[in-house]
Amino acid sequence: DPALATLLASRPNPAEPFRFRKRMIESGPRISSNSYNVFQAAAGLTGELGFIEGWDWDLYGSWGNVEFVEDQLGNISRSAFEELSLAPDHGASIIGSAINPFGIGSLSPEAVAHYTKTSVNQTQLRQTVIEGFVNGPIFEMPTGDAQVALGLQFREDDVAFLVDPLLRTTGTDPVTGSDRVDITGFNADDNIRGKTISREAYLEASFPLFGDMPAVETFEFIVGYRFADHNVAGNMSSYKGEFIWDVTQQFGFRGGYQRALRAPSIDELFKPATKNFPSVGLGDPCSNDFTDPDGNVEGAQDSQRARDLCIAQGISAGTIDSYVFANSQFEGLSGGNPDLQEETADTITVGAVWRGSGSGPLGNFSASLDYYQIEIEDVITAIDADVMVERCFDARFNPNFENSNQFCQLFTRDVGTGTVLDAAETQNNLSKQEVRGIDLQIDYSSELGPGDFRGTLVASYLLDWEEAITAADALEDFAGTASSNEDVLPELKTTLILGYAVGGFDGDIRWRYVDETVDESFPNFKLDSVNYLDLTLGYDFEGMIDGLTARVGLTNATDEDPIIYPSNQQSNTDPAQYDVLGRRWFVNLTYSFF
Repeated sequence: DPALATLLASRPNPAEPFRFRKRMIESGPRISSNSYNVFQAAAGLTGELGFIEGWDWDLYGSWGNVEFVEDQLGNISRSAFEELSLAPDHGASIIGSAINPFGIGSLSPEAVAHYTKTSVNQTQLRQTVIEGFVNGPIFEMPTGDAQVALGLQFREDDVAFLVDPLLRTTGTDPVTGSDRVDITGFNADDNIRGKTISREAYLEASFPLFGDMPAVETFEFIVGYRFADHNVAGNMSSYKGEFIWDVTQQFGFRGGYQRALRAPSIDELFKPATKNFPSVGLGDPCSNDFTDPDGNVEGAQDSQRARDLCIAQGISAGTIDSYVFANSQFEGLSGGNPDLQEETADTITVGAVWRGSGSGPLGNFSASLDYYQIEIEDVITAIDADVMVERCFDARFNPNFENSNQFCQLFTRDVGTGTVLDAAETQNNLSKQEVRGIDLQIDYSSELGPGDFRGTLVASYLLDWEEAITAADALEDFAGTASSNEDVLPELKTTLILGYAVGGFDGDIRWRYVDETVDESFPNFKLDSVNYLDLTLGYDFEGMIDGLTARVGLTNATDEDPIIYPSNQQSNTDPAQYDVLGRRWFVNLTYSFF
């Protein structure tokens, strides 16, 4: 391009290499096409223990296999592109004409076909479970029998993730000489092979302590204990204590305490380090346009010590004053950690229950109101790239602004451009979380006209959702917010289901409500509340086709769009909270032979 040639020739060293970036829209969008084959079988036996009166036994086994194939279209091979762009004839002898990479739509179909690659990844998951338990009375108490259940479980999970060789091919950057993956588009990856095995024993017992007393219809105490021998996390113990206090046959209280454990998953343990592109947060402190509204993170233009730290990380003294980082993402590495240990949670619940008597206007009315508090330690997570970069330049976490600081050592910089590379978002037992909330459920049913009416309301109110990046940090409350680091966490969510059945027909209307939130990184941006409406209609056939049930449904009937917000979280929305597929319908046929 004549204008670019003139610009390059005006440099002090006209022959110096330069870096060229281009959005390869001529190759079309990146498309991931996914297909699954799922098989699962389960079988069990149950019976009575003939030698102990009142005792039963149960034994079952299950085996499942999932084969997942992902076709990735729209990858770009850097080496194939450079084979054309760096050739003396600009690829004319390879594709029949010289390429022109400058401008939108400038690349010919022949060039596109040469450097655009399709990759195919395959994943296989297998799970084997064998479990057996016995249960029955152990002794008689004044208000009933004390009951116990004893069980053993074996569980094995295998995963094999076979990556297309294209995504594992590496090469050398012709400008900087550094190593790099060849494919750009879908992130590079590597094979995963791993296995977890858990052998567990458990006991649960219930004791009806009191009954038939004033204000105590029944009072039952339940205890439980589980021991697990995990091949990675080691030996683990969990336990619980619960109570059920029925003041009357209709009204009562319940609550309990539980110590729960979660062993790391196969992905958290064995996933190899792969390229990703996390959000930059405030930006790069070495960039000459960097600013922190709170004044905690110092930029190279703010202080000499921040400027010296940027130079120590690889940005030359001659370019630091003109260095600008204009991207919205860093280049990072995410992966597993085979040294992970289990997460530990302490849960407290307390609630009240009302049960209808079966007669009268409220005979089929029931309701429950529960408070929960969950505290989790050693949460398996990774330090986000923007956090490690900001803390590297924050005197609260790096008082002497030394590049040897733990946060500074989690990333490097490109020797040619100065941009952040290899931000190590590796899984570790780092964080702690505390969550508190209230759950409400109301159920009601009644005869209405020729049929039966039913209704269910489920509501959850999130009081607090606090997290600390590391165990040494103060907790920060994310309830009612959305951000790039956390999912959308609305304070209020409700689901109302109204149904009616007459004859063989049965229909439901479901209304789902998600409360409004604010973007934690952009407090002035509000995410509006959203309402979803779902419809379902079913019919149970009789006569010659007795046992056949047909159901049709419409999900997101009003075709609500997902809420979009500024923080870079899964394409700027949260598919766990918002419907990203739009209006859709389904048909389901079920036939029962027995």
